[in-house]
Amino acid sequence: MKTSADIMLYTLGKANPGVKVEKIWKETPVTAESLQPHRHDYYTCIIHERGEVDVLLDSTLVHLRGATLFVSYPGQVHQVLSSVNSEGIYISFDDQMIGQEVCVALKSLLSVSVQLDLDVEQLTWYKSIAKSIAKLPGRETLDPLQRDVNRSLITAFVAQIFIDFKKEKKSVSLIMGMRSEKLTRNFLATVRKKFLTYRRPADYAKLLTVSVSHLNDTVRHNTGWSVSKHIQNELNTEAQRLLCYTELSIKEISFKLGFSDQKYFSRFFLKESGLTPMVYRKKRA
Repeated sequence: MKTSADIMLYTLGKANPGVKVEKIWKETPVTAESLQPHRHDYYTCIIHERGEVDVLLDSTLVHLRGATLFVSYPGQVHQVLSSVNSEGIYISFDDQMIGQEVCVALKSLLSVSVQLDLDVEQLTWYKSIAKSIAKLPGRETLDPLQRDVNRSLITAFVAQIFIDFKKEKKSVSLIMGMRSEKLTRNFLATVRKKFLTYRRPADYAKLLTVSVSHLNDTVRHNTGWSVSKHIQNELNTEAQRLLCYTELSIKEISFKLGFSDQKYFSRFFLKESGLTPMVYRKKRA
């Protein structure tokens, strides 16, 4: 279902600043909000224990079956299509609750879909940490040591996701600690956040205090894509979201994405997606 103006955005709010943990029971009805296309300004992690859930994530169908861990990042559009006898734990957190290095690593990893089949040992570990996180005081606590405990526990949880995903997906080349790959992670995290503001490789080189050639060579080596290609991909993905989930006109979408000319946007979209914006919208309707 499309919204007339823009895609619904949900925030964590002030009641549970930084992190929120909820239990998913098979008897719990799926909320009306989750059945509609929406996005969050925070990360969402589902530790799915049993049952079945189908989620539409940026126009891609994701199946959660049995013991599975799934992560979506801020800005992605998602929608629950169905849920049958589903049980698990739902964790929401923002990037202020995890260490900077792990935060950047997670953002770079989420250039792909993060979904893990969990064995019994993994499922037990993630559930135990999630239950411990659920007992944490809010990040507004005045005790600095308590804030450190909160942050460390959530950081460990996210870091383990990164480690387990790398083990399962051996093709992933992003490894924490290596200088060139750290630069790549920083770039990927920055472009996802700044792609509407900065369009030139030189802009990102300046933000990351490196030369354009060094940034481009490093990013291409680690990902197979140039800096420009990553920028274009973020723009194209957001364009697809707006075409699928809103009733904004092509002209309005063009303006929203920073294109001064609708025809230029249409040419850009055709080159990146293989279809004109209008044809793409009709096919996704």
